[in-house]
Amino acid sequence: MREWPSIVPAAPEDFYIVVNHYGRFGTAFAETDLDRANYETTIADLISGQRCDPLRVIMFNPATDRSEDVSHAIAQEILRRLGLEGRSVPFRYWRTSSTATSAQIAS
Repeated sequence: MREWPSIVPAAPEDFYIVVNHYGRFGTAFAETDLDRANYETTIADLISGQRCDPLRVIMFNPATDRSEDVSHAIAQEILRRLGLEGRSVPFRYWRTSSTATSAQIAS
């Protein structure tokens, strides 16, 4: 029997998508190109303000049938990197409402 090449990448890859709050329009996954849905780019986009009101970050890996809310780990990594750079948490991440989740960088 002939073996056909796989259309699935060889190495399992984790993808990161951000759940964003869009004000009166509600909550939805932020649109992200597949090649930008990785750990480093997600953190860089959050630090630079590419996501206006992130609520959580979900990691999923279709090759291993795994998904996980990684909001807390991403928030900790952002705080670590900002600390190394001597920067403070951007005001846009300060959340005072009772609807804050673990994805918020500061409460």
